[in-house]
Amino acid sequence: MCQPAPNIAPAPTLLHALDREIILTRRVFERLPDSQLDWQPHPKSRTKPPTQAYAGLLDGCQAAIKSM
Repeated sequence: MCQPAPNIAPAPTLLHALDREIILTRRVFERLPDSQLDWQPHPKSRTKPPTQAYAGLLDGCQAAIKSM
C-alpha cells in the first residue's frame, strides 16, 4: 500500500542540492585553464563561459529561496 509522503519542506532540500551543484561547478572551473575555455566534456555540453553564467544564476536562485 502507498503511504502519504512525510511533510518535508522542499526549500531546504532544494538548497542542499543547489549548494552541492555550485560547489562542484566552481571546482571544475578552478581546474580548467583559461587556454581551454572551449573545452566540452561531452559534445552536447556547454563550454565554460555559458556554464559560468548558469552557475551565477544558481547563486541568484539560492538567495531567492533563502529569502522565502
